[in-house]
Amino acid sequence: MQVILNKTGQLKVVSDGYARNYLFPQKLAVPATEAEVVKVKKNQSVEEAVAIKQAELNAALVEKLSHTRLTLTLPANEQGKLFAAVQKSDVATACKTQRMDVTEDMINLQTIKQVGEHTVAVQLPGLPVVELKLTVQAA
Repeated sequence: MQVILNKTGQLKVVSDGYARNYLFPQKLAVPATEAEVVKVKKNQSVEEAVAIKQAELNAALVEKLSHTRLTLTLPANEQGKLFAAVQKSDVATACKTQRMDVTEDMINLQTIKQVGEHTVAVQLPGLPVVELKLTVQAA
């Protein structure tokens, strides 16, 4: 019997008993009727289109990140040492003000406690690490 697995959308051939006694009651699969096959193929094409669109957006974000310089103004003493280290949330907020969709999860931040020029690594899903230029100024 041919079935369509609900989690992956794959078309599989399994024994009739396995399908009727386990897969269907557990709602792990549905019978592979023509209508279901068409529905799964349509869903797969929509998912592929969404994945392509997301890849294009990520590529545009990588381009924007590589050419952007962020500036943070934080409290520091006369020697240029910050009272508190730069946090991932500070960098994410600065990115949002520049209209870049970067979350704290994407930011790989080394401890920054000095005023000056720094680089921050940003890891976008499925893309190489992008180095973001960050300038920290004393308030």
